[in-house]
Amino acid sequence: MVSALFGVITPKVYALTAAEAEAIISALALDGAKAEAIRGLVTVTSVPVPSTPTTDPEMPGPSPADSTAVAERVSDMLYMFRSKPLFMAYALSKVQQIQLTMEPDGAAESFGYGWSEEYTSATPKIEEMAEIVAGFHIHFSLAKAVRVKTTVQYLDSDWNPYFEGTSYFWPQEGKGGSWTIPNWASPEMRFAQNIRMELPGVRRLVVHFRDEYGELTDTRYLYPVSSGSTYLLPRQMIDNNGEILAYMLGEDGTEKRAFISIRSGLKLEEAPFDGGSIRPTMPGAQILTDPVNITISPKSHLGKGEDILVEATFTEKTGATVLAVTSEGERAHTIVVINATTGEVQEYVNPPSGMLIVPFSPGTYHVLGLWDTFTDDSLDGWYDDGGGKGGGIAGGGGWE
Repeated sequence: MVSALFGVITPKVYALTAAEAEAIISALALDGAKAEAIRGLVTVTSVPVPSTPTTDPEMPGPSPADSTAVAERVSDMLYMFRSKPLFMAYALSKVQQIQLTMEPDGAAESFGYGWSEEYTSATPKIEEMAEIVAGFHIHFSLAKAVRVKTTVQYLDSDWNPYFEGTSYFWPQEGKGGSWTIPNWASPEMRFAQNIRMELPGVRRLVVHFRDEYGELTDTRYLYPVSSGSTYLLPRQMIDNNGEILAYMLGEDGTEKRAFISIRSGLKLEEAPFDGGSIRPTMPGAQILTDPVNITISPKSHLGKGEDILVEATFTEKTGATVLAVTSEGERAHTIVVINATTGEVQEYVNPPSGMLIVPFSPGTYHVLGLWDTFTDDSLDGWYDDGGGKGGGIAGGGGWE
């Protein structure tokens, strides 16, 4: 919703509250004209929604006409994911409940204790929230020193977490036989693992996570968690280098889609392949037509290398000289000739001279040598699938 300030896109309709505006101004340290521009967006929320009928009862207002409209609408709703500070400002504006829980590893009357307070500040402030947690009167009894898990959550009015922090500590002995909390027990607040958000009209999302080099690291398929438009969005989306594929129902009743960059909010245009082709190659294969001499000479190092299969096609009846010797001088003891059409196999003992004349009729043949010690080591490892890396898919980057 603040993308116009950064020269990314021109937004059309926003739903920015006064609290959200002030949080963004504070987080980005804006002043002057930029701050007023943010505050000016608050008034846009009073623009009436057109009453154009929609074919999707879950989508308020007009349905998108094309992929550009889908991109603009989804980009506006997910503007806060473009950077970590922007999302922090947005999330802080949503905090209305603050909660602290402590869970001792036994030696207590209960498995857990909790304290909470409603947060009603018109201008959300990080230190103000921390002071509320620090002001909780923590009181429970332990029979002995055991590890205690501490969790702090900043939540919205529906108790959905936006920030979470967890730490563990061992209580220290205080005065009069009581226990005290060490100074280092305070947790660091991070974004909640999944962010609950309303995305009206969005039917589903496909999120492609990428590293800073553009390599795909993960793909998530996201659907509403209920019959409405509530989504649980992974925090790894924040400032990720990937893209979102969003689907909405168009005004003509058909599904529209758009690719959107997470980091910039821009629509990514789809372009069809036009021209070009894929022509595979096969390492270790040698293709000849009407050869007079067939030379099978694999490169060898310490008796290992990649063996060679010759595919020879003859257009008339003839004979060809076959020479099979490695680069280190090992001579094949047998020459094998396979008719590619009939599958008939002929084996010829390689003479001491190493020069074997083989008769061929019109057709295609596969010619190879059998060796005493030379071995093919090209099969020692896993095949490369072309991606340049193996193993499983790692999780998307995020604020950790």
